[in-house]
Formats: sequence, structure tokens, C-alpha cells
Amino acid sequence: NSDAFPNDSTECMDSDGDGVVDNSDAFPNDANESSDSDGDGVGDNSDQDEDNDGWNNTDEIDCQTDPADPNSIPQDTDGDGICDPLDPVNNLMWANNSAHFLYVKPDTIEN
Repeated sequence: NSDAFPNDSTECMDSDGDGVVDNSDAFPNDANESSDSDGDGVGDNSDQDEDNDGWNNTDEIDCQTDPADPNSIPQDTDGDGICDPLDPVNNLMWANNSAHFLYVKPDTIEN
């Protein structure tokens, strides 16, 4: 058994060989994981919701929020589960059952 970290007197074991010493590795026996930012027991590499805010990491990136910050939550004005930057129709505009039309001045229409 050789010392995995010969230049660091405080470290000597890296059980999974991932380059992160066991006492700094949240998953010392899993070479694919070494940290768990939100403390949910799922390693950051596998965690679909790294900050445990209820939005998956991919959606947060698409919605222009930080998937590692639990205080950075996508805005969803109408509460339909689709963040505002990706929501093609803000359902609040239909909430009062009224119709909304776009007025285009006739002189701006090309023939």
C-alpha cells in the first residue's frame, strides 16, 4: 500500500482513485462522485437538482438561473411550471377570459 499523496503529510488515502482524498471526498468509494453541494446524499455529478430548489439543473440553465444556488429560482409568473423565458404563452393574460389582439397599423404591412 503506497502513499497516494506522498507530498502531503496530512493525506494518504484515496480509496476510489479519483484524485480526491478520502477525508475531503463525500463519496470515498465512488470514483464518479466527490461532492454533494446540497447535502441530499446524491453526488453533484448525478444530482438532477444540485441545489434542491425544485428545478432541475438543465431547466435552470435554460431559464437563465444558477443550478448551484438555491436562491436563484426561475421566474414562473403564471405558475404553470414553465419559466417565463421559455413560456410561449403567459397564461395570466387569459385569466379573465378576455381576448387580446395585436393591432398592426395597415401602413406597416408589406404587400
